[in-house]
Amino acid sequence: MFACLVSGRLVDAQPQVVDPTHYIFNLPNAHLIHHIAVFLTGVQPLPPNTFATIYFRTDPFNESSWKMLGYIGNEKPSAIFRLKLPENLEILTVGISIEPAETVAHQVIPFNEGKNDRNTLINGVQRLAENFFNYALSFESKRNQGDPNETVMPIKAVKEWFESTMNKLKNDANFLKKMIGE
Repeated sequence: MFACLVSGRLVDAQPQVVDPTHYIFNLPNAHLIHHIAVFLTGVQPLPPNTFATIYFRTDPFNESSWKMLGYIGNEKPSAIFRLKLPENLEILTVGISIEPAETVAHQVIPFNEGKNDRNTLINGVQRLAENFFNYALSFESKRNQGDPNETVMPIKAVKEWFESTMNKLKNDANFLKKMIGE
């Protein structure tokens, strides 16, 4: 029913069956793994109104160390996951759990919200940095001595930008939201 693929390796379509709804792939030389693909083989569809959630763990002796990667289903039969694993890891355990659709929906919504929060934060920091950069450019001057291509800016300008930005944050709770365009 399930298969797992690691770049440079043969497809593994023989997971260990824990019970009818739980499967495990043990992937050796885990320190060489950067991406995995998990997919339905097409031999047998998932039961109606279910998804297969994909988890991984790096400690085979710690049952509570499972981390969710995502899910696959009859409508979305494959997924590729990027992993950042410890350099000394020998075995990566990938777990698959067949679960009711409503259970998966409750797991996936917060999971995806975290990604959106992270993207929003990255976008906000980028806009804040661009704001600072543009402000700093208004103070630029060419240094007469030394490298003629070097641009300098008074440290006072940095301090003023910081104080101005902090005042905007204190006086307007939506300042960052406005800056990132929400």
